[in-house]
Amino acid sequence: MDEETVTANRWTEAAEGYGEIVRKQLNSDERKVWLDLVYRYAPKKNRLKVLDIGTGPGFFTIALTQDGHDVIGIDLSLGMVKNAKSNAKLFGLDCDFRAMNANTLMFEDNTFDLIVNRNVTWTIPDMEACYREWKRVLAPGGRLIVMDSNFEWNLFDKEFDKEFRRMIRNMRIGGYASNTINKGFMFRRTYMETRPMLGTPRPVWDANTLYKLRFTNIVADENVLVGTPVDRMPNPEAPAPMFVVSAEKPSKEDESLMFASEYWGGVAPFDSGTCYRNLRNGKADTYFGMLRERIPAGSRILDVACGAGFLTIAAKKAGFDATGLDSSSFMIEEAARCAQEADVDAEFALADAASMPFDDGSFGCVIIRNSLWAFFEPAKALREAARVLRKDGILIIIDNEWMAKLSGKELGPDDDGLRTRAGEQGFGGTDIIDPLFRSLPLSAENRPDWDRDELERLGMSVDSCTAFSDSVLDRSIRDIAGDSFMIVARKG
Repeated sequence: MDEETVTANRWTEAAEGYGEIVRKQLNSDERKVWLDLVYRYAPKKNRLKVLDIGTGPGFFTIALTQDGHDVIGIDLSLGMVKNAKSNAKLFGLDCDFRAMNANTLMFEDNTFDLIVNRNVTWTIPDMEACYREWKRVLAPGGRLIVMDSNFEWNLFDKEFDKEFRRMIRNMRIGGYASNTINKGFMFRRTYMETRPMLGTPRPVWDANTLYKLRFTNIVADENVLVGTPVDRMPNPEAPAPMFVVSAEKPSKEDESLMFASEYWGGVAPFDSGTCYRNLRNGKADTYFGMLRERIPAGSRILDVACGAGFLTIAAKKAGFDATGLDSSSFMIEEAARCAQEADVDAEFALADAASMPFDDGSFGCVIIRNSLWAFFEPAKALREAARVLRKDGILIIIDNEWMAKLSGKELGPDDDGLRTRAGEQGFGGTDIIDPLFRSLPLSAENRPDWDRDELERLGMSVDSCTAFSDSVLDRSIRDIAGDSFMIVARKG
């Protein structure tokens, strides 16, 4: 038999017994205890659209429907679905129960505010595939709540097994009559060996998997106690404590920001090594010397998206009051390290370029070097740069249409080779370029025309816009992208 049939048959056989348990829970204080647990993690909405996966006899579908939410309960077992419908009728409800596989959901994308399940995921053969599918049907901001246990953990942990056997002896001495613990080899052969989650350390695995799938606000609570004191008694079939895993589906924009944060975090140590090398070989000083004649004397300088801080540090060495700003905490850490190694007392701020933590007119010069192309809100970043500039202050933009070819704007016959070389030079290759860089606003713009137009809209005068050979960049990178451009603009 295939895994789906094995699972459906096993839980159909158990449907009536579990149905009786659920009816007792719905008629007891347990109902409130379990709902309180769900509401602890659920989105704060008066009326939630909920998917109850592996609903079994329908506990959460019935209880949440009673609380005024729109709930659909699904289960692979036809026997469980039938039992759930019968239970709902007992409470005067006509709930929506459907037979459905948890990894192939018959719902549109972004449908539900909440997905909930209890003691289900340990039975599923491919939980990672399910988490992907569950993310698909969750609406942005929707949450996933998984309540489960490390079932059969005694089989995988010798020390735990000693405690488990002691518990069984004491329960038997105390009059516990059930002998369900003796499942025999048939259970092992027909069911346990086909359940990958049995023996998997959880909820660590779940939290790591959800992070990999780009969920956010991930919570993994262990040793969760629910139910009445009697229900909290050790269960010989589930001797390990229950855990709860909860996670949120980010918006498309937030997911892109997460992606970018990881990307720049990965780039940070490479940028730091380059920065330190250029500080030692004098290239950083030479580079800043090319800019110095354009910067008003005595200006306080803001280095936006400073990366590992070579320009900020070079400015400080040249006697300017300079501050570096970057949205990556990893970059800020590397910048501080580079400054310390260069014996320079530089200031660095962790902030988004589109929302700078500085007063109006704080700087005489703002420099945005090789970074505006990567901003998700470049127009806002320029507005912020103009805001923090004093009157007659200078804005210097050094950039390139870095992703013109790589983003699909200028695809040619050597595209694959170009992508390969870009990957070798730290751009990340196709897997990074496609989902992230093509979504960046400036990947679709003609530059520096866009920059000039935006600066004019801000009331700034463009003093010059010239080709610029960025000598600090490796020759191989310059070969990929060609010459950069440099814009010098003045705030009126």
